Amino acid sequence: MRFGICAPIEYASIVHEAGADYMECRVTDLQPLSPDHEVRDLLQVYKDSPIPIEAFNILLPSSMKLVGNDVNWDEIDRYLSTAMDRIGIIGGKTVVFGCGGGRMCPDSFSKSDAEEQIIAFLRMIGGHAQRNGVTVVIEALSRTISNTINSLTEAVLTAEETAMNAVQILADLYHMRKDGEDFNHIVRYKDRIRHIHLSDQSMAPRTGNEVLNRFTDSIKRSGYDGRISIECKLSDVESGGKAGISFLRNTFAND
Repeated sequence: MRFGICAPIEYASIVHEAGADYMECRVTDLQPLSPDHEVRDLLQVYKDSPIPIEAFNILLPSSMKLVGNDVNWDEIDRYLSTAMDRIGIIGGKTVVFGCGGGRMCPDSFSKSDAEEQIIAFLRMIGGHAQRNGVTVVIEALSRTISNTINSLTEAVLTAEETAMNAVQILADLYHMRKDGEDFNHIVRYKDRIRHIHLSDQSMAPRTGNEVLNRFTDSIKRSGYDGRISIECKLSDVESGGKAGISFLRNTFAND
């Protein structure tokens, strides 16, 4: 397994000192809408990072909608093409598709049409991702955040609809816990899970508790051997990052 921490590139040294194997940064910080010559120095910062940037989240700006009557597919395609190329150059391997606001289905819009738009988006990003050796993982979000793809079951069905190897799913403790989803789904959908987010009530885990133990036990039983990112408050990255990475190493020491 490989253990990382979600944080902006400015935290690279802190994440490195915490003992993480990699860092998970934000796609939007790569400024995909800006031309290459304007971000050359920025991309060099990522390349020079003391720790590998292997994963990315915060895929789209909040203003970019994927569902509804006002979707600008040309802009989205340009954005995704540039974003995936830059992620490939940096060496990223995994991109999280959360985008709760972007994929929110308006009350006046057809839910089935929304699902078709999301699948079209995933096929679009899947093509750009595959070209760059990147895997896109669908994040099942809590119903308090979005009204589409709210469980691992729905994420798997959506991934299957794309019929693309570059589109898989993510298991996130926060969202599964929030909606009371059965952690045994991690075992059930083990062949589709390519990334995991973990936190302890939005903080880096220091020690195990009943919920954390059930979640990590499901990961063990699934045979998962990929990346696990700690997704905590930025204020906790420096103070709790090292303890969080130590917790993960101790928890999965024999796996």
